[in-house]
Amino acid sequence: MMNKPLINPYTVGPPVMGENFYGRDILLQQVERSLRRTNVVLLQGQRRIGKTSVLRQLAHSLSQEELETSNLVIQIPVFFDIQRYVQDTLPQFQFHLAGAIIRSLEHLKNKSLSIPVLEELEKDPTLFQDKWLPQIQEQLENKELVILVDEFDNFDEQIAPHTMQYLVPFLGQLVSGENWLKWVFTLGRLRGKVSLEYDPIMRSGEEFRLTFLSYDEAYKLIVEPAKNKLFYLPETIKYIYQLTNGQPHLIQAICSQIFEYLLDEDQKTVIVKSVDAVIYQTLESYGSAISSIVSVPPIEEKVLIAIAQLSNSETSIIRSQVRDTLIQKGVRLSIDDLQNAIESLLKWELLRGSSETLQITIKLVEYWLRQNKLIELSQQENLNIQYALAKSRSDFAQKALVAGHYELAIKDYREALEYIPNDIASLKGLAESYRLNNDLLNRIEILKKLHSYDRNNLGQLIETINQYIQQCENNNEFVNAIEQYDFLLSQNNNNDYWQQKKFHTLTNYFEQQIIKLDIKLISFWQDKEGLDDIRNEIAKDFLDDKKSSDIQEYSEALSYETLSYETLSYMNESYSRNHKKSLTNKISELNKVVSELNILENKIKKELENKMDYQEIDKKIFNSLVSKKWFLSKRVEIENAKLENDLKKVSSILLELENAGEELNEKDEEIILSTMWNQFNTVEKIFKFSVISIYICIIFSLIKDWYIKVFVSFLIGTSIIIALIVAIILFGLTDVIFVFLRRQILKIMRKFKYSISDIVNSN
Repeated sequence: MMNKPLINPYTVGPPVMGENFYGRDILLQQVERSLRRTNVVLLQGQRRIGKTSVLRQLAHSLSQEELETSNLVIQIPVFFDIQRYVQDTLPQFQFHLAGAIIRSLEHLKNKSLSIPVLEELEKDPTLFQDKWLPQIQEQLENKELVILVDEFDNFDEQIAPHTMQYLVPFLGQLVSGENWLKWVFTLGRLRGKVSLEYDPIMRSGEEFRLTFLSYDEAYKLIVEPAKNKLFYLPETIKYIYQLTNGQPHLIQAICSQIFEYLLDEDQKTVIVKSVDAVIYQTLESYGSAISSIVSVPPIEEKVLIAIAQLSNSETSIIRSQVRDTLIQKGVRLSIDDLQNAIESLLKWELLRGSSETLQITIKLVEYWLRQNKLIELSQQENLNIQYALAKSRSDFAQKALVAGHYELAIKDYREALEYIPNDIASLKGLAESYRLNNDLLNRIEILKKLHSYDRNNLGQLIETINQYIQQCENNNEFVNAIEQYDFLLSQNNNNDYWQQKKFHTLTNYFEQQIIKLDIKLISFWQDKEGLDDIRNEIAKDFLDDKKSSDIQEYSEALSYETLSYETLSYMNESYSRNHKKSLTNKISELNKVVSELNILENKIKKELENKMDYQEIDKKIFNSLVSKKWFLSKRVEIENAKLENDLKKVSSILLELENAGEELNEKDEEIILSTMWNQFNTVEKIFKFSVISIYICIIFSLIKDWYIKVFVSFLIGTSIIIALIVAIILFGLTDVIFVFLRRQILKIMRKFKYSISDIVNSN
């Protein structure tokens, strides 16, 4: 019968050191050498990989060096449990760090060392670093302190609002400013996943990765603790290594279960079946430990679960299978997100494989995932994934921003906001990215969103809007500027000031649109004159000899000997249609500008109706612009009337312009005269109709009593006709004669004015 030992030789959970510590010899030597040349060492590794045990073994090793009085500078280890003090104020944090240092120096004799009083630290923020630490350094003489900080990334996860403002900068100052203080930080995450605010602490550090134990190291961890108690067959050791991949915590877990199992079975030899017998119990008993090993962001966890499920039936898993499985189970993610998750898991050694095939590194973890985790998303898991994806994108964006890649930062921040639209950190980062990229408009958009969540950023928003308004006005982009003024006025902030600025911008925009109308109108006249010249050329060609060289050249191009009358008529008719269509389009553009000007004019008038005390000069400027706009819009009306062949309306508007003080040109005067002659022609037609009617009446009277009334009727009819002729002629010619005389007077005045001008210029 086997004597039952009382104590299980395998330590599962608590950190170990001394003779119970196996492996990592080369790593420890590398860390000790690094501490001689640098201030910071970073130990990265999965959770439960043995980081705390390595720290304790390092402390044990440093203590041994001190006892052996090495020729090297003595380094004294100081354990500091930073996670306990994450909620501290800066003076409290300094107080607790001082306490850890003093406790580590208790073995020094004849040294007067004491912890600074908390009240003194609160009164004087410089006391710790400028006064207390120099005293410690003096007491240590040539010794150095090595401060060992475990799970430093947990400090990042549990961060309090004031930590980033006070504690992190304080640690950064200690790390960079005190060469006799050495630091060893352990990280349970990839360094790239720790907040960038910690970069001043870690950027100067030398990194070491705690990976899985080698086969030889695992062999010692399996065999040595139970030497003389259990006998492991070689194939059993290989099988345990295959199940754990050299993960020290899981090796101890399964070996501990084997020891208990064989204790009950009263056996000493460990065979493969012994291992199989305890796998299920190991998964049950140490599920929390395995859970911490796979404590990764939600999307990475779903990738691991999918691969575990697929591995149950297939030996080789390709990436496309993973994505298809996740999509089937309702986990929606982009190809980039999947690739990032897989690459992170490969880097963190939870997965292994090639560019295509994938496999979970630790078989026990694969079994546990398959047994305890589902791919299907709960509502909370879906929310967690959205937050995780947003956080991942935001982290990428922050790194790009720090590196100066603003376009990339903008892209990543926008993708983060697609997952969590109201994420304040991403909104702030995006606003900063736009600022550095000189994109004021998009920065305003984001700051407005931020303002809806946080009213404290109004000053920053107003400052940015003001910069954008100035930029718009410099570029004559008045519409955008006015839109921003409306927002500022809606905030009820310094309304009189913004109202005045808005009025000036509206006036400038009004003036810009008037200039635009003027330019378009001139361009229209030039185009119209050019089109008329073309039409005149066609008419001239038609009236000229049909066998002229120009027509012959044109007819040869059309494969005709000569242009027929019908062909030329068709050309002229086609031109007329195209000509009218072209003019109609151009006039439509003019009408659109006039319409915009009318709206803008009404808007400015409403501004003037407000209780604002606008200066008289502003009102005069606006009124002069309104007057100019009126004259130009009348010219547009004239062109509309011309297009409709309504010369009477054209003449009426021209007379209206003349009465308003505009000097008309010869073409305008010709239109007015032509309209007057047309009116006279109408009167002439009425006269002819009247004469015929009178003669008909006379004929009827003659037929009745011709022998008596013929002579009387003849005299009366002739008298009436003569009277009507005189009246009609006088009536029809009055306006024409008046207009004609006025035109002649105007021509004389123009000639007189030009003569005077010539005399002045010659003098």
